[in-house]
Amino acid sequence: MRIMQIVPSLYNAGGEIFSVQLSIALAELGHEVKLVSIAEVNEDNYLLKQILRSEIQFESLKKKNGSGINMSIPFRLVNIVKNWKPDIIHTHLRALPYSIFLTKYKSKKFHTVHNVADKESGSKVRLLNKLLFKLGWCPVAISPIVGNSIQDIYKISAPIVSNGVVRPIVTVHKAEFLKHLNIDSNNKIITHIGRLIDTKNQLLLIEVFERIAKYDKNVYLFLVGNDPVRGEPYLNKLNQSISSMEPHISKRIKLLGSRSDIGNILQATDVFVLCSKYEGLPLSLLEALSHGLRCVCTDVGGISDALSNDIGWLVESDKSYQLEEAINEALAEQDEEYSEDIKHHFDNLFSIKKCARGYELLYKN
Repeated sequence: MRIMQIVPSLYNAGGEIFSVQLSIALAELGHEVKLVSIAEVNEDNYLLKQILRSEIQFESLKKKNGSGINMSIPFRLVNIVKNWKPDIIHTHLRALPYSIFLTKYKSKKFHTVHNVADKESGSKVRLLNKLLFKLGWCPVAISPIVGNSIQDIYKISAPIVSNGVVRPIVTVHKAEFLKHLNIDSNNKIITHIGRLIDTKNQLLLIEVFERIAKYDKNVYLFLVGNDPVRGEPYLNKLNQSISSMEPHISKRIKLLGSRSDIGNILQATDVFVLCSKYEGLPLSLLEALSHGLRCVCTDVGGISDALSNDIGWLVESDKSYQLEEAINEALAEQDEEYSEDIKHHFDNLFSIKKCARGYELLYKN
């Protein structure tokens, strides 16, 4: 099959990472794959480097970041489809509205909903999505809970293909990685990976960490990510909160920014935490599971489709004391077999190969 994937950008964020990894996995299954980014892409972009090392074709429409709506994009997508003649057109994130003129083509058309449907886009875009779904685009849910949200918002039953991800590669040992950060390897590391935005609620995690760190002098917090879309307003809030703490605590909070060495960070981590207000099925959680990490997450969106209290800790999103208690329990957990069980859970359900096979079957049917 000739499969065209369309993404709004190549930001180093969950939906974009997934789109690239899915495209590469589909190409490895023998399909001809073309990935189109609506936004411009810098030459040093981490995802672009992965693409150029793969067998997939790539094209950028070079829309300027932050430039607002560009009405030429739908027509340029039409030209690409006319010339390339894909069997499958598959959009992600905010790319669907730009693909409106592709509706008339006979290619099978899919749109992956990467979040619970009422949070993925604003009301006006949801109206347009609803129209496109009626005109033949097939919404795809990344988890059962996301599927339920599609039914609630769009009144349509969506097939479910669970998110998948590549297990992040480890290139250095834990002690060596922590040494670069002037941290002794005997310390315990709590890690959060996600964009620095209000919905990820890192402020809550910082608040909880401050209480934990007062009694445990050997615990550190890593916050990985940035916000390439909105700039730095939430980062400023985080810095203000951190600077108000006692120095012996604030120095143990590390803002690591956007990283390409996620495998090394996860290998150095003892407990992975997500404290989001809402989610789809976050890739960072799946990456943490792939490394067998003890995971503490707020029970929102599709998180409970991947994590249960049998293999992790689920807490209410507005209960900081629950989050604190769960993190302390996870830090105390030492069972190595527990970690292996988590890895098997990931391999059975959330590898990118299993995900690509699911989409391949969906495309054929």
